[in-house]
Amino acid sequence: MDIGLIPLPNNEWKKGKCSFYMACCIPVIVSPLGMNSAVLVLGEVRLGANSTADWYEALVFFYKNRSLGHNFGENGRQIVEDNFNQKAICQKLVKVFQYLI
Repeated sequence: MDIGLIPLPNNEWKKGKCSFYMACCIPVIVSPLGMNSAVLVLGEVRLGANSTADWYEALVFFYKNRSLGHNFGENGRQIVEDNFNQKAICQKLVKVFQYLI
C-alpha cells in the first residue's frame, strides 16, 4: 500500500476515528475532522482534504513526491510510537483517574 485514504463524513461517530495507517509507516490523506485534526498538528505525517479537489491534489502530491511520502510515513510511525503506545495511553488514563479521585 502506498497511501492510506481516510475519507470521513462529518458526524459525531466519525470524529473519533483516526488514521492508524501511520503505524505502518504509510503516508495518509484524511478528512481533517475530530481526532484526525488533533493528529495533523503533531507533525508532517499526512495531508488533510476537505473537497474533491483537495483529495486529487493530495494524491498528485504523493505521486510526484514519493520520497516526501516516505518521510511522512516515517514521521507518522514516530508519532504513533510517541503518543499512542501502551505506555503513553496508560499515562493518560492515570491522569484521568487521578483527576476523578
